[in-house]
Amino acid sequence: KYFGAEGEVFDSYANSEADWTRIPHFHNTPFYVYAYAFSDLAVGSLYRVYKAHPEGFEQKYLDILRSGNKKSFEEIMKPFGLNPSAETFWADAVEATGGTVIDEAESLALKLGFV
Repeated sequence: KYFGAEGEVFDSYANSEADWTRIPHFHNTPFYVYAYAFSDLAVGSLYRVYKAHPEGFEQKYLDILRSGNKKSFEEIMKPFGLNPSAETFWADAVEATGGTVIDEAESLALKLGFV
């Protein structure tokens, strides 16, 4: 479903029900879109570190970019004090990325009697 008036993003929403079929990586590459969630959580974790300890963050981040594709995810996160193998890492990442949204959804579900 599209939101917003026609003309803001697309000239027309007519006949757009099957637009997803013209994007091959949606259906030709299994688990393709998980990378979006993974990246969002990783960036949320890094942003949380930046907000708490901005000093030196930029240099560490630039070092990640300079390293190219030579380091594992664990090695990339280590200079920031993050350990993706720790049980709390992903829960903290979800909290950093959308914790308030989750709280709001849970509260609404309770209010509406779904929980």
